[in-house]
Amino acid sequence: MPDLNPKRAYQKFFQDLIGAFKPDVARRMFVGGDQDFDRVGSAEFAIIQHFGLKPDASLVDVGCGSGRLARYLVQWPHLQYLGTDVVPEVIEYCTEAYPRHFRFAEVQNTEIPASDTSADMVAFFSVFTHLLHEQTFQYLSEAKRVLRPGGRIVFSFLEYACAAHHDIFRHTFQHFDEMRHLNVFIERNAIEFFAAELGLTVIVMRGGDEPTIKLDEPVRRLDGTTMSGHIWLGQSLCVLEKPTDVVDLGGDAKEAGESSK
Repeated sequence: MPDLNPKRAYQKFFQDLIGAFKPDVARRMFVGGDQDFDRVGSAEFAIIQHFGLKPDASLVDVGCGSGRLARYLVQWPHLQYLGTDVVPEVIEYCTEAYPRHFRFAEVQNTEIPASDTSADMVAFFSVFTHLLHEQTFQYLSEAKRVLRPGGRIVFSFLEYACAAHHDIFRHTFQHFDEMRHLNVFIERNAIEFFAAELGLTVIVMRGGDEPTIKLDEPVRRLDGTTMSGHIWLGQSLCVLEKPTDVVDLGGDAKEAGESSK
């Protein structure tokens, strides 16, 4: 059955991959394989731009893995980037493979090794999908701490309301004793509760069975292909914002937040 300790579970998962495949293949399989490495990495890059990240901003990429998103961010030489992961081998690889101004750090639990109000955005792609809800709340609390006022949290999640995610639940149930790690669903009312507890504003939530964003112009992937039109991440997406003051930013402010890119 899956290990409830994410660090231990993912270290074991990575070691199994390294034992079965060449290192470069194992690193890509750790974050979805060759196809997803480019397809999802480029989609993540487009998403964080869509929701406000600028080339000279500061980003924390939690669960960076072997650099699926970082590969696309190297074209921004003035970006302040911190990638974190629980697996030391992928952190060592990223430290060697990516520019020196990109910082990578191994974490033990749900901490973010960054100072208060130092980041413009914190991204959690395919992270909360493998954590207990209490761990997700801890990470959201940490993200709020490191965000500047007006900063945003972007994360993907699985939900029962999305029919496209039902097969993940069925597979997890049918193979539970063989699973290396958890697959966790979280409902929107839980996310809304977490946001309210932390004083964060929900900017947008989109289901995994609907387009995540629409590109204004085509984007070229690193593998040479081009993506255009609507981007489908596959998982549902939520964007939260840390208010600039104590004023409630609900209602019209949510719409303004998304349209002010």
